Amino acid sequence: MRSRLTSCFFFLLSLLSFAQTEYHFLVKFNRKSEAHNLNSPEEYLSEKTILRRAEYGFEIDSTDLPLEVAFLDSLQTLNLSIECRSKWNNCVVVSTPDSSIREIILSWDFVNTIESIGYNTTNKRNEDKLDYGESRDQNQLLNLLSGHTRGYTGKNIDIAIIDAGFTNLNNLSIADSMFTSDRLLSTYDFVDDTVFTYTKHGHGTLVSSVLLSNQPGVYVGAAPHANYHLLISEDIAQENKIEEYHLIEAIEYCDSAGVDVINISLGYNTFNSSAYSHNKNEFTGDSTVLNKTCNRAWSLGNFIVSSAGNEGTSSWGVLTAPSNADSVFCVGAIDLALAPASFSSKGNPTVNQTQKPNVVALGKGVSVVQTDGVVVQSNGTSFSSPQIAGFVACLMEAFPQAKNWEIKKALEISSNQYHHPDSIMGYGYPDFEKSFQYLNAKEKSLNNGAIMLFPNPSTGTVVLFSQEMILSLTITDLHGKIIHEQEVNANFDLINLEELRAGKYIVSFKMNEAITHQKLIIK
Repeated sequence: MRSRLTSCFFFLLSLLSFAQTEYHFLVKFNRKSEAHNLNSPEEYLSEKTILRRAEYGFEIDSTDLPLEVAFLDSLQTLNLSIECRSKWNNCVVVSTPDSSIREIILSWDFVNTIESIGYNTTNKRNEDKLDYGESRDQNQLLNLLSGHTRGYTGKNIDIAIIDAGFTNLNNLSIADSMFTSDRLLSTYDFVDDTVFTYTKHGHGTLVSSVLLSNQPGVYVGAAPHANYHLLISEDIAQENKIEEYHLIEAIEYCDSAGVDVINISLGYNTFNSSAYSHNKNEFTGDSTVLNKTCNRAWSLGNFIVSSAGNEGTSSWGVLTAPSNADSVFCVGAIDLALAPASFSSKGNPTVNQTQKPNVVALGKGVSVVQTDGVVVQSNGTSFSSPQIAGFVACLMEAFPQAKNWEIKKALEISSNQYHHPDSIMGYGYPDFEKSFQYLNAKEKSLNNGAIMLFPNPSTGTVVLFSQEMILSLTITDLHGKIIHEQEVNANFDLINLEELRAGKYIVSFKMNEAITHQKLIIK
């Protein structure tokens, strides 16, 4: 295991607040529940109500029938909350940060009308449902606060943490929530072939804290409400190739157990006996048994996240296994100044043809919880990897139908240097809100076709998504005057239009062989 646990205190970034607008819509249905009928009012009205209807001379009619559950279920598949229900008026009020959702709702055959009834803008800094404590900076860097605020915290997603041991985790208050809510699904030690005790090694405890912690005011992890498997494959007493096979065994177990996300903060390159050590040119992405196993697991639907390794300043320098496997999502490290950490292992593009690393997260000065429950700042890609594993779990909760390659694309395309990746930071650090909007736009584009530009009307920032590459866009007013131009060279982007005054505009999209136009309203 090439993890160096170095503790140091680190200067904290100032905290940023952000505003989010919630749009309120009145949705009226065109029919009532077919599961109930007027001849059996006792199914939905109390005996007292039925008698009172008779006493006052009112017949039981369709207004007394409950709302159709299937209609409500359909609404709840979208990015919204049902705030109010009225059976008498056969309607609901929903709130959503995505104003363009009204077009989808109106297209459903059971919807009569949808009407805007206002909106509310809140400062999310003051509205945080989770008090992150010492973990705020690393969660904020990836904009995970946005996902958590939307309610996506890893619920019903199964995460496996494969590591060297989880000393004292069962006695730490940060993990109480997992134990008391029965979200620990299994534990196993593949080195000793037994259910483990929490005494072997503390590295997995620190790694786990980044993911599963749920102690508001002290520390909240990246996926505080996910389900967990805690697995040991690393033999801390030796550095031998057999450890790779323990890891293979653990990965196969994860597939059998239905695990969604696997975090591996371990890496292998050289061993006690140099005769069995790997060499850099050996790691082509699918050459070793371990890497082939990871690639197969990916093809079967498992999402594997692995630390890049801490070899950046060593003579080895490049990635270790399994992070260099073609299908493994490799995570490097940066600091709070957004600069690459010198220790973070680099990609080896002359040997490995896939982009490595994939992304980065905070790995220098990252907050972790020690085995004694004390929060410290530490260094290592071991701690950047679980942040991304939690990020993935929250996206999976938000988009349960998305495939692992779609989630992978969402992280990469949302990253700050997506258009110019390198072998040090990969695509850069991802942004949860952008990943969410990408998958949301992709889903809507599949349903509606053509180019999606939303929200529309907009207050300034719009999401652009197209099945075809968009080269550039031009915005003109209704008199043909050019107001805004920019290159895009992508099929997804977030466009900042805060410079535009309120009004109506025409957006022209240039593609390879066509130009198409859409109306845009700025409020």
